[in-house]
Amino acid sequence: RRANTVRVAGPQHERYISISNFLLLRHLAVMRTPPLLYLLAIAHGARVAREKPKMRDAPVHGARTQPKGYWRAVASELRNYCTCRSDESRVAPADAGAVGLNTELFVPGTCRVDKDALRAHAARPAKLTIVVMAYLPDQWRRLDRLVCGYGKAPLVEKVLLLWNGPGDAVPNATCADAWRETRPGFLSATMRPYTRGAPATGAEAAVELEVVVEKRNTLLNRYRHAKRVPTRSVVLQDDDVFHHAATLDAFA
Repeated sequence: RRANTVRVAGPQHERYISISNFLLLRHLAVMRTPPLLYLLAIAHGARVAREKPKMRDAPVHGARTQPKGYWRAVASELRNYCTCRSDESRVAPADAGAVGLNTELFVPGTCRVDKDALRAHAARPAKLTIVVMAYLPDQWRRLDRLVCGYGKAPLVEKVLLLWNGPGDAVPNATCADAWRETRPGFLSATMRPYTRGAPATGAEAAVELEVVVEKRNTLLNRYRHAKRVPTRSVVLQDDDVFHHAATLDAFA
């Protein structure tokens, strides 16, 4: 599917190649296919790569043009997720409200998505909290870029950084200021959005950053801080993943 992409970053550009084309090229290489098929596959991949930036550059807020079939795909994923949750909870017939999903997006008493309600919801996307788990002090530069990158995202209200690493190597984001310790092991700061290296105009909302210094290094820490999440929607991730604005828009 074209929506599933692999980003290939070069020194002066970024290209997007669909996973299907990537696997096709690998398959052709294994099968020792004649060069003509190589050229056809590469030409098709290049055409897709030229189209991808248009999808990525679509604005996050307000009216925007989505690729053909976008809302149908979103509705299908929501319905599948609702059905899966209902099966796990042994709810029959499948019901979005019975498994804790947003009933505004579904036809009452079912897992069928109300597409008009979905579009109305997308026109005013909710804010997100990004929960990042990290523990490697030698990967601080990558973590700093990740945290500060989310500080620029209009849809992010808060970044909750769970530090599972050494207590004497707690990360300190370069884009954050007004640090304060709310209580032992809990540090808060404010990230100001920046654009192309220059300070923002001030119209953008500041993103809150909170660092929790965990006492134990366990993956279960990511589920311990629900009270510190101010938004309805949460993205849980490790420190080696970065979501583009379009992906955050889909989450919201």
